[in-house]
Amino acid sequence: MKTVIRMIVIKVEIPCVEEWSCSAWSGWGVCTETGQSRTRTCLDENECETEINKPVETEVKSCLLDITPPVRSKGQPIGKCPKGTTQIDITLQTDENSICRYSKNARNINYMAVLVFPKCLDLRKNAYSRTTS
Repeated sequence: MKTVIRMIVIKVEIPCVEEWSCSAWSGWGVCTETGQSRTRTCLDENECETEINKPVETEVKSCLLDITPPVRSKGQPIGKCPKGTTQIDITLQTDENSICRYSKNARNINYMAVLVFPKCLDLRKNAYSRTTS
């Protein structure tokens, strides 16, 4: 009696599972007509050559609807100015690009009616500086 051994080969394709790793978000860009944007880069660690579950790499937000005030720090001067002061340098740093406004009256003011300082924004450092009298 002959024994016959038959071998059956079944080819099973194991799907590649995407595993995304993303860089930190860039800072928010300058406001334009289309809003502000920020970006990051995402790479698939398994190199699946698909982008089914790829995370978002660009976010856009409206500049007009951002009602969250920026975090402010390093404001100068602090306290009351000496009597007779006619001119001061005002400086402030924020955690995001912001519109620079100033009012001598801090109570019950309409923010949109407050003076906008022209040319007070240094986009590299989010630093604001203005001499006023």
